[in-house]
Amino acid sequence: MKLNKTLTTLIAGAAFGLSGQVMAVGTEAGTPISNTATLSYTVNSSTVNNSSDVAEFEVDRKIDLTLTDNSGASLSAAAGSTQRLTFSLSNQGNADTFFQLQSTATSPQFYLTSDNSPITDNVLSILKDDPAVSFYIDVAIPDNAADGSTASFEVAAKAVADAAGTALSIPTGDKNANLTGQIFIVYAESVADNGLTLAGGTDRDGGFARQSDVTVSAPELTGTKTVTVLNSTITDSNNETFTTNYAIPGATVEYKVVIENTGSEDAQGVSFIDDLSAKTEFDQSSIANITVLDNSDTALTVNTDYTVVNDGTTDGIVNISLPDITSGEQVTVSFEVTIQ
Repeated sequence: MKLNKTLTTLIAGAAFGLSGQVMAVGTEAGTPISNTATLSYTVNSSTVNNSSDVAEFEVDRKIDLTLTDNSGASLSAAAGSTQRLTFSLSNQGNADTFFQLQSTATSPQFYLTSDNSPITDNVLSILKDDPAVSFYIDVAIPDNAADGSTASFEVAAKAVADAAGTALSIPTGDKNANLTGQIFIVYAESVADNGLTLAGGTDRDGGFARQSDVTVSAPELTGTKTVTVLNSTITDSNNETFTTNYAIPGATVEYKVVIENTGSEDAQGVSFIDDLSAKTEFDQSSIANITVLDNSDTALTVNTDYTVVNDGTTDGIVNISLPDITSGEQVTVSFEVTIQ
């Protein structure tokens, strides 16, 4: 049974890598080997030569492969970015083989390193005498990955078909009872059980799996908000006014929010939104009083927008588009409202 038409088509147009690693060795699968013994002895000074029966058998198919992760031991990428993972696959068996490449990445597509061409259906053809084939995959780091977290991706290769595109299947029975006319498939790759989910996570299953770990760098914004009563005006019975700092209707209150980026990546497109209580009033004309300071108390240029309905029931919203907040930077946003 053919694995699929694609495998058959790939036989003629398969591309191969150029990296010089260990190639397959050993007698090719299906090769017939015969042996005949000759007996020579003397009878009454006459030499007699007799030949034994011919003993024949066919060499079985050895499936052996090695998948090498060439990405490096210390990978780091920003959340929401793309990380390239590089590998090489060697066919150490004794026959030409098609290998299915797999990955736990979303919608995986593998590419040949030699010319950056996509590998059709992620099926790679490697002749038994070819050097290892190098390839790569670009994986997406999740947008919401936390700073310092690890994004793990499995990549595996599994032997799936012979050079004719015929799917591999393991015959049952005794080799000694089927010395000719039947080629047995023997999985010979050595991979310790590493608990991976893809084929090749265990020893002698026709596959080889690797896991690449990427340390995620991401911005981490924290906000600390405080409130201070700046002033309030009271008129006494003598019609004299004086200023206090009590939170009474008519008092001016300052909100201060300290925003700090504790992550290892810059935060871009930061939007500050403050949903004010309907019991406070923010005068549209006082937008200019909003201040945004960086670590050195330098005023930053920002875009602000404010919408308020002063009917005592609807909240107002302060919306500030902040500049990028670099790793380790602190930004302070301050504005004032009046208690209703």
